[in-house]
Amino acid sequence: MPLAFHYFKSPMDFIRNLFSKLFSKKLTGDGENIERLRLDFKERYHNFKLLLNSNNQSLEIMAQMEEALSGKEPFGMTFIRSACTSAGVNVYRMIQKIEELAPGKYQRLFGRYEEIQRRIEAVLSQKKELSDTRLLIFLEDLNKELVDVAGSKMANLGEIRTRLGLSVPDGFVLT
Repeated sequence: MPLAFHYFKSPMDFIRNLFSKLFSKKLTGDGENIERLRLDFKERYHNFKLLLNSNNQSLEIMAQMEEALSGKEPFGMTFIRSACTSAGVNVYRMIQKIEELAPGKYQRLFGRYEEIQRRIEAVLSQKKELSDTRLLIFLEDLNKELVDVAGSKMANLGEIRTRLGLSVPDGFVLT
């Protein structure tokens, strides 16, 4: 019989004794420590849920941008800037929550985030030369390529009229 069992009548007695020592300990200490642990867990759980929420929102924004790039609907720089800003805010929230969950462990992410944001801002701040300099464009002359000049709603109406041949009232847009 192994040395560990020599104090016990059988291996089952040893296992029962081991389990009783491991699992029969009651929480000792004052109620204040237990309450502090409970509140700490609750806060960490809340931060984790916020992290997941920000992650999901970022993924939704990226999916919207990918859908826009499919070319089914026209979009302009207003959409791009808005989507980049929303995604950036959610990624920053994710970094904050990760840092709150593991203080000091992911501090470098803030610097990397700032660097990426500067690069995105540099790209978004570039001014595109407008392909059409007319101040007034009639609806029949509009298409999705003129979305930056006319706006997405008017470009959509122009597409509906010219490409689909559906009935759209006469109109124009001031650029």
